[in-house]
Amino acid sequence: MQKWEYLFVNCEYHNDDWRPRYVNGQEVTEGKPWAEMTLYEFSDLVGEKGWELVDFMVDGNRSGGGDHFRLIFKRPKVD
Repeated sequence: MQKWEYLFVNCEYHNDDWRPRYVNGQEVTEGKPWAEMTLYEFSDLVGEKGWELVDFMVDGNRSGGGDHFRLIFKRPKVD
C-alpha cells in the first residue's frame, strides 16, 4: 500500500504579498529568509524535491487580524 508524507505550510501576508512562514511548525530556513521568499519560489523549491500541492485552507485570525493561508503538500513516502 502506498504511504505518504505531508508538508503543512503556514503563510502570512508580508511586504504586500503572501509568504511561506512555517513548515510543519518550524520557520522556513531553506533558500531565502521567509520574508523574502514568494509562494512561487517556495512551491518551485519543494516541487523539485517531489512535493505536490494537494490542498489549501484559509484560516481566519482569531485575534482580529487578516487571514492566514495553509498549504498542504504530499509526496510518496520512501521506506
